Amino acid sequence: MQTPRFDEQIGIYEEHDRENPPAKRGIVCTGSSIMRQWTTLTDDMAPLPVINRAFGGSQTWEVLHYMDRIVMPHQPRVILYYCGSNDLGNGRSGQQAFDGFSEFTDRVHQGLPDTQILYLSINRVFPKQQIWDELDKANHLAENLCANNPRLIFIDINPCLFNSDGTMREGYFREDNVHLHPPAYQAFAHVVRPALSAAWSLAISA
Repeated sequence: MQTPRFDEQIGIYEEHDRENPPAKRGIVCTGSSIMRQWTTLTDDMAPLPVINRAFGGSQTWEVLHYMDRIVMPHQPRVILYYCGSNDLGNGRSGQQAFDGFSEFTDRVHQGLPDTQILYLSINRVFPKQQIWDELDKANHLAENLCANNPRLIFIDINPCLFNSDGTMREGYFREDNVHLHPPAYQAFAHVVRPALSAAWSLAISA
């Protein structure tokens, strides 16, 4: 059995929630480093009640392992999810990355049947072109799942990162051409905020 690597980070989140408990029934964001490093997320989505509980480097099985500690206790009305790129980078298939998301949605809806879940597409990066086929498969499966479930929403963030000719937008990627600079997150905000606002409005009216 694999050993979870993030107990220290999860413990920090739990301690923070004990000392400064956020209001329940808000919006929880979770997943891997793309979400974790969105340091302006709370401000970008204000006044929506957003808390970020992502942890960098995580794979879908780790999000599943920790969700009962850092997601479900908040009883979120809406969840923003980004994960899967590290699964693919570690040799897992697009189907496996998708299966992790599907299990996540099932487990959320077992306890919180009305919660809206927004899936951010796994983003392409040039240093990992060898996994693009599997990445596209994971995103395609997730998009189909969302299209057939009114509680799920698919958001494609890849168009934010690339020019029309397929080249990377200048200034968006760090030196590793994988992680992102603030302008990329500002581009994400223009796409995510309308969808998140709509999901929140629907959730609080249910």
